[in-house]
Amino acid sequence: MLGIFLSILPAFAQSTTLSLQNPRAYHILDRLELQSGALLPSIHTSVKAYDASMVAKVVDSLRNESFFYSSLDRKDHFYLLKDMWEWSPSSKIKSNKPFLKYFYKTKTDFFALDTTDFMVRINPIIHFEVMSELDNERFLFQNTRGIEVKGRISEKVGFYSMLTENQGRFQNDVSDYILTGEYPALPNGNRFKPFASGDDFGGIDWFLARGYISFSPVKNIDIYFGHDQHFIGNGRRSLLLSDFSGPVPFIKIKTNVWKLQYTNLFAQLTNQFNNNDFFPGGFADGLRGKKFMALHHLSYNVNSKLNIGLFESVIFGRSNSVELSYFNPVIFYRAVENDLGSPDNVNIGLDFKWLLAKNISVYGQLLIDEWNFAALQAQEGDWKNKQAFQLGAKVINMAGIDHLDVQVEYNQVRPYTYTHYDTIANFTHFNNPLAHPLGANFREFLGIIKYQTRKDLFFQLQAAYYQKGLDSEDTNWGGNIFLDYRTLEQELNNSIGQGIQNDVFVAQFLTSWQFHHHLFIDAFYRFRSSNNEVISNESHSMGLGFRMNIGRRELLF
Repeated sequence: MLGIFLSILPAFAQSTTLSLQNPRAYHILDRLELQSGALLPSIHTSVKAYDASMVAKVVDSLRNESFFYSSLDRKDHFYLLKDMWEWSPSSKIKSNKPFLKYFYKTKTDFFALDTTDFMVRINPIIHFEVMSELDNERFLFQNTRGIEVKGRISEKVGFYSMLTENQGRFQNDVSDYILTGEYPALPNGNRFKPFASGDDFGGIDWFLARGYISFSPVKNIDIYFGHDQHFIGNGRRSLLLSDFSGPVPFIKIKTNVWKLQYTNLFAQLTNQFNNNDFFPGGFADGLRGKKFMALHHLSYNVNSKLNIGLFESVIFGRSNSVELSYFNPVIFYRAVENDLGSPDNVNIGLDFKWLLAKNISVYGQLLIDEWNFAALQAQEGDWKNKQAFQLGAKVINMAGIDHLDVQVEYNQVRPYTYTHYDTIANFTHFNNPLAHPLGANFREFLGIIKYQTRKDLFFQLQAAYYQKGLDSEDTNWGGNIFLDYRTLEQELNNSIGQGIQNDVFVAQFLTSWQFHHHLFIDAFYRFRSSNNEVISNESHSMGLGFRMNIGRRELLF
């Protein structure tokens, strides 16, 4: 049926998206927007990933229009265009010395074929990193091998696939998150298998797959169907939807008209499960429980400086059916939920970005899980006031230094946000939060400094300090979003950080040298300290790595 439908589509050229695994590309676009002094035309930056053809068009149109761009900026712009050469006539990517006649005929791809009816690009993926942690005698590493394939067919269908096989053993705090909690979870991933016990404790093996097809039934509507991650927001974190959890099966409909972009996302998620289903050899076999998410986001460019977005999502599960009411792309989910008897978890929210001044932008988000106005007005710490708030800023060329860029961000989430009385409907997927990695009941201060001295040398310092309220045994103070909120400790006098207050500081310094296109050598140092009334500890680790056609896993939590 899908093939018949695609065969009658008009020939609107189809593109893949700019991968979320390529954060440098998104940073270059942030710089381009701030230096141009106006929101990027036709790109609503709060909904990621961006359409690659549109990115190429925007970069081509803006990169020669302003004298503000430095020579290093222009090299960055060309770096982006080389990655999207099929959409940019100015990219000039043909190689003068192909390997064995058929390989690396372009400067960016191991193998590329571009004909009238078919285009494909194939690249290997490699990431090998070794690490050492103070007071940890285990050999720490990550080993990733895989392949990336993308292209289009007859100018009608775009396609993308990324497959990786991975093994790793990480720092103690990361291993504890993955293996020792009540709900075993792999950040940015789904199913994994632990190595044998004993000396190999902490090592895991996992397979990761991303892929989708895209097509346009009419000029201003793009449809994506596949298995991937998504992100809504302009910050380092997102309180609406982030890529901290693993890929999900999805259908996404993106509509662009006038100054508006309207996004519908329908996804199938995996229910939470505890350590009773987790054996030394890996997760127990068998089909896991499913739940569903329906989401829509309306983005509006008010003028050339200000963008605002409206957001609504619902998480729901049914034992023997799917709730078709939520798959209406133009309906208010809260009204549907009310008609159904309010059995599901609906969140609403908004986000904004404002180009405040030359080289400066501010952004933020507000999420409302439940808002009882009378309780809010009483200011008695009612548990039903479940909200999340973000405010941040980005500054480029700080103090007049080219490519010295700074980002600061504040996030807070009240207790019991993202939870539900039906734990199937909590805001999670495969035991990971769908929004902020810390779940709920915390406040966080975060800063990032990036400095690029030339086109191939990068320095980055990331740091976060947060206070999070933890639960002791058999208590629920609102930080664990997997728990039924009906087991709360008190209805009033709830505040952020209640329970066992855990103060955490984590920082990572990274140096990356790109000695060829998408070939990096990385060196890093990571520090993490955690202090509460039960336990205090520190972690110092450093590492060296090589990667090809893939971004690093940034575990800043």
